[in-house]
Amino acid sequence: PEIVKNLTTGNITTTSISLSWEKPDGNASVYFIQILGEPTFNRNVTTTSDTIEGLTPGNYYTFLVAAVVGDNVQGKIRNVSAYTYPDVIKNLTTGNINTASISLSWGKPDGNVSSYFIQILGEPTFSKNVTTTSDTIEGLTPGNYYTFLVYALVDNINGAISKISKYTIPEVVKNLTAGNITTTSISLSWEKPDGNASSYFIQILGEPTFNKTVTTTSATIENLIPGNYYTFLVASVVDDNIQGEYRTVSAFAYPDVVKNPKTGNITTTSISLSWENPDGNVSSYFIQILGEPTFNTTVTTTSHTFDGLTPGNYYTFWVSALVDTNNLQGEGVYTSANTGPAPVANMKASKVDNRTIYVSWQHPEGNTSYYQIELLGDPPQNLTAATESVTIYNLTSGNQYTVRVTAVTGGDLLGDSNDIAVLDKIDRR
Repeated sequence: PEIVKNLTTGNITTTSISLSWEKPDGNASVYFIQILGEPTFNRNVTTTSDTIEGLTPGNYYTFLVAAVVGDNVQGKIRNVSAYTYPDVIKNLTTGNINTASISLSWGKPDGNVSSYFIQILGEPTFSKNVTTTSDTIEGLTPGNYYTFLVYALVDNINGAISKISKYTIPEVVKNLTAGNITTTSISLSWEKPDGNASSYFIQILGEPTFNKTVTTTSATIENLIPGNYYTFLVASVVDDNIQGEYRTVSAFAYPDVVKNPKTGNITTTSISLSWENPDGNVSSYFIQILGEPTFNTTVTTTSHTFDGLTPGNYYTFWVSALVDTNNLQGEGVYTSANTGPAPVANMKASKVDNRTIYVSWQHPEGNTSYYQIELLGDPPQNLTAATESVTIYNLTSGNQYTVRVTAVTGGDLLGDSNDIAVLDKIDRR
């Protein structure tokens, strides 16, 4: 018989190749097909087409077709060659994802394969060929979504596509700072990281400890405890809650204002000050003393006695709580008081006439507003004087009198008194 005409392949799959040809000139009762490859086998058909099945994926096959008549009289052979399609790869997975790369791995497909084609869809989009069953895709954008299409190749014939999608890890946020600190809140701000971020996860470590998620590059953390130390961890997040590395910053909330400051146990040169611990935490207290002299001190208790003050002086005490070794200072509260005036000195009395005496004294150490004078005797008298002397009238001749002088300062605070007896200054008639 004559040779078959126009032998071609078509409809190729992973395990089958369809053949077709035209009837040769003359007669042919059957067609003999020899399949060379893996596996190798023969078959006879009576039609001018056939589908060869049971082939190995990705294999190269040569098909020999000859017309046959009578007692297996065979014509010349016509041949055609083709690859079966490579099979789909197995178990495509991702691993070792970071900000700019994603590692892929997969299992070799059934049959044969010469290489693998990887198409990366995202930003940037590109493709590459590899000969191994794993690869690390680099040069990616942080926080971006990528789809990876992977298929096996033989002689540039590609198999079915396997795909997997993942985000790269978002990059770390930039320039995280804390500011606008109050007793119960701390404001955080940062710059957007390189690449993409859909939200930001903030972990607050301290008392209380809690988390929050925001979509802006700043947040005010409220309901904190005054004077407490907090560490803030901020990480960028992309969909599927994929989180980047943390950036951290720490700060104290301002200590709260001290409660009920008050003075007590006042002497001529000292004033005791006490107060109650503020809400929250405190490490020490800063006290500023305004007056003469003016000075500052820091204490760790809720009371203190200030010595070395000037008698009769007016003092204002500002008290504020401190935390941290950097002495972060809360709002101050104040209370004021006078020291007691010192006693007058060098009292002298002299007769003016039989019913009148003149009393003088030396200005006490420190300050005084005025003097209170008591005449003790019959009749008694109470007087005040703005200067260091007084004239007392209407005395009874022959009576015994004592003059008591007391310095007075602001708020009518009395100092210690000094007395002088004046009996011998009054004539007896």
